[in-house]
Amino acid sequence: MKSLEELADTTTALVPEIIPEIWSAELEKAANAKRIARNLIRTYTTLRDGPGDILRVPKQGKIDAVGLTEGTDITPTALDYGELVLTPAEVGAAVRVTKDVVENSIIDVLRDATEQLGEALAQKEDRDILADLAGPTGHILYGGDASSAATLVQGDVLTTDMIASGVALIREDNFEPDCFVIHPIQERILLKDAQFTDASQYGSQEPVLKGEIGKYLGLKVIVSTNVQNPAVDVHSCVLMDAKRAGAIAVKRDATVDTDYEVLKRSHLIVGTMKYDAGVLNDLAICAVIVHDKE
Repeated sequence: MKSLEELADTTTALVPEIIPEIWSAELEKAANAKRIARNLIRTYTTLRDGPGDILRVPKQGKIDAVGLTEGTDITPTALDYGELVLTPAEVGAAVRVTKDVVENSIIDVLRDATEQLGEALAQKEDRDILADLAGPTGHILYGGDASSAATLVQGDVLTTDMIASGVALIREDNFEPDCFVIHPIQERILLKDAQFTDASQYGSQEPVLKGEIGKYLGLKVIVSTNVQNPAVDVHSCVLMDAKRAGAIAVKRDATVDTDYEVLKRSHLIVGTMKYDAGVLNDLAICAVIVHDKE
């Protein structure tokens, strides 16, 4: 372990040794602090621990029971399984730090760059997951009397009635919605609604998720700036039975690689992740697409 004095007295020879030791542990920590969507869906890390680049997640079918007649054989039902194929791909971000900056302020630079890289990777992952969940689904509700994102007009905002309708649609397909992800603009609108604020206060000691602002109709209401923005002044909120709605396969957690470029006299620091996310059951999701302006 190096002392602060040793770290401050940095030479070119020391930097490649110092950066990986500090960054590789801190980058994933910084990414975890920013994640919301991964905490909601199923997460598979099988690929991270071994070979392989594709994960197949089985989708369970449904068997219906029927009335029987005495003396008549039961007709067997074939088990029907679908699958969600997840193929992790790389995402990344990079920063360049000059030798002069590293020599003069290594601790501050490392901490700041770590946080920024971790946040960039986590925000990218969140956007990808929420875009998948808010994509073409079995249930879509539009604000007001609109029939598409393009036909939404000012005033077609999120209402508690829309939330109740989305819950009913998902329950009709035998899923149990448990969370609702909204944009801060929709949070502002909901917090003006007495019906929501009166019912969203917590009266128990249940765990509160990151970004969570309250509970309504049995749903944890979670705020994220990464919900899909399909049109100007329009956002797609995601109401879902979270663990049955989507999944993510992680091949590589947030990691960092460094390279010293002699001619540029600078250090190139690259943060990367490798993952893929997708929808398991589209009927476990209701996209609630609304206008931002009241």
